Amino acid sequence: MHCCPGYAREPGLVGCPRDLYTSNKTLLEAITDLGLTKFAGMLNQSDEVFLHRSAIGPLTVFAPKDSAFGGTTVSISGEKIAKEVASRMVQEHVVEGKMVYHAIKTNQLLQTMAPGQTLRAAWAPDREICLHSASRFYCNSNQACKQSQNLLLFPSDNTLFPAIIICVSVRLKPSLPSSRSGQVAKTLVIQGAIITSENKPFRNGIIHVINHVIKPSLPATVTQYLHGTGQFTTFASLMRKLGTELTGHVTVFAPSDQAFERIHRRFLQMVTNNVDCLKPFVNFHIVERSLYTGGIRHRVDVTSRNGYRVHLTRHASTIIIEESLITTPDVTLKDGIVHVISDVMIAPAISFLGPFDLAKIHGARKFADFVRSHNLKHIIAAAETGPYTLLAPSDHAMELASDVISHMTRSKMKLEAFVRRHLLPKKLSVAEMHDGDRIRTMARTNRTDEMVTVNWYSNREILAVGGACVTRPNRAVCSGVTHIINRVILPTTGTVSHSLVTRPRFKLLTKALRAAKLDKYLQNTNAITLFAPSDKAFRRLGKRKLFRLMKNVKKLRRVLLSHMVSGVVYSCMLRHDKLETLTSKSLRVVVSGEHMKVNGIVVRMRDLPATNGVIYELDAILSL
Repeated sequence: MHCCPGYAREPGLVGCPRDLYTSNKTLLEAITDLGLTKFAGMLNQSDEVFLHRSAIGPLTVFAPKDSAFGGTTVSISGEKIAKEVASRMVQEHVVEGKMVYHAIKTNQLLQTMAPGQTLRAAWAPDREICLHSASRFYCNSNQACKQSQNLLLFPSDNTLFPAIIICVSVRLKPSLPSSRSGQVAKTLVIQGAIITSENKPFRNGIIHVINHVIKPSLPATVTQYLHGTGQFTTFASLMRKLGTELTGHVTVFAPSDQAFERIHRRFLQMVTNNVDCLKPFVNFHIVERSLYTGGIRHRVDVTSRNGYRVHLTRHASTIIIEESLITTPDVTLKDGIVHVISDVMIAPAISFLGPFDLAKIHGARKFADFVRSHNLKHIIAAAETGPYTLLAPSDHAMELASDVISHMTRSKMKLEAFVRRHLLPKKLSVAEMHDGDRIRTMARTNRTDEMVTVNWYSNREILAVGGACVTRPNRAVCSGVTHIINRVILPTTGTVSHSLVTRPRFKLLTKALRAAKLDKYLQNTNAITLFAPSDKAFRRLGKRKLFRLMKNVKKLRRVLLSHMVSGVVYSCMLRHDKLETLTSKSLRVVVSGEHMKVNGIVVRMRDLPATNGVIYELDAILSL
């Protein structure tokens, strides 16, 4: 069993009855012996009621050094007024009860003898340092030095390189001697004032010497202060929009309205429009503990509400948090502390990288360069504001579609539609897209929003959107997410039946489907994969065979159904597979790179999307 702070065991007696801090001196005598002449002078000016109360005790007195008064003392004409001011000021430094140094807890509110006034206690945090000039990596508290290898993005050329991160955890050096109980003394801050000398007893209590005159708490909550002063209208409105609740003991690093005037308008718009940006932005300015600047000796890292580390560094009398200056420190309120800061702080979760920047980094450089080179600033701006999902074709996909893309560049309208077809107006991770979903894109055709269909192949864990398979998913920032895809997304001109009609090379197939009364089947909502013989494939039969086939409706129907597979199957999910047709026949599919064969027949065009399926172009008929 350990004794409570300030007490010790006594031989032969139960518990810890011996008081470690005792003295026969009066409060005034003890204060005078400590050399605190200015505070002693204020005690002498105090009214008789307080002096009588101090003689009874027990009390805890937080007594400022002479230097804390900055060369000024209470000097007011009129004995009555002088006594009232001196008594009030002294009472704001005196707490009921005897509280030794290590008995005071962080975030503890201490009731003073001044009516309605409390003092907030806060232990200075440990500091944690991570040594690396290029990025931020952090260690856990009380962590020994260690090494960890990470990949960092080098900003000049977007290349990745390994970095060895050395993490060191250092506790602030005690500024005070060890207590009599053997505990290591730490820095304790009372209402912004550091205790520089602790546990000095007098007859009816104990004295702690502090380095500042205590400023009374303002009669408002943190929320009321931020909303009511007119200095933080932007930050307060963002907190209100997020629905931020400040409960318990908090410290808020509040950017002034002037701080917001220095950030880019588009960035503020991005933060305001996206809750995924707004939440980390606001919470990065909030620490869920009491933190006074007096406890910051060199460098301190604390954890913000969203779990990120926030750096505070002292340079003489100046405190820097991240890259912002604390202009007004230690505003103490009913439920916390506010420090006014000169600049807005940006949480690591909030990236200045836009969707096309992410695409460029993660394998879609050609697509990103294509968009920027064609002066589509209005599309880029709309996407960067967010929320967005960008489906960015890989460099290889852009090479494969070079002819299609070249054709689209001839028309400004088609060019813009091509880019917008790859943008969704909301942030969707892979996990938020489900099989069969129809999602609106930013493209419009004939005043109608273009849609893309989601297909999820759970057996291979492959996701396809608009006929393109996602190869690198979830490259995200707070305002949106970029998925790299293996194909450019082509416009869906309608159902499978309608798509065949609009493509001249399928005239004979369209005629055959009508003759077999299957054209309507390909117009409904049934998901279908069609291996479509081209006109060239039909002509290979010869005129006589083709004529007989067209006349034999029963056989024609069976042949056509043997080219159809239930469901939507894109080539990215195929390797060496067997697919069952609607006639229960098996098709052997082999995909190797850009080459694909079905039952040994070459697929000339693949993954032609339709609203109810997908089309593959064959240069021969599969079977008769």
